Amino acid sequence: TKAKQHIILYAEGILNSYSQIFFSNNKLFASLLLFVTFFDIRLGLSGLLSILICQFTATVFNFNKEQIRSGAYTFNAVLVGIAIGNMYEFNVSFFVLLVIASILVFFIALWFSASLSKR
Repeated sequence: TKAKQHIILYAEGILNSYSQIFFSNNKLFASLLLFVTFFDIRLGLSGLLSILICQFTATVFNFNKEQIRSGAYTFNAVLVGIAIGNMYEFNVSFFVLLVIASILVFFIALWFSASLSKR
């Protein structure tokens, strides 16, 4: 079904986002990184939510599903999400900031990718 395909797409994208940080495609390594970020629950949730926000944005704007799966659109968001989770307490303004920052990082990454691939 379509829902199952989206879940698989997002799950693979989550793992690949974490592994892309270290220029890897190893799912075991990605799982370990994801697990380690949850040593501090705020960091783990912030990074994960940031990825999901970017994946949702990419899906809404109908971007390449293979790029969503590979984590190419979202690995920057992991780092931004973890940084925001480390610096701020969870409250309403935190989540607003996380959503805005995640979407902004997504579009900045797209812009850089498009700009650099033209050369």
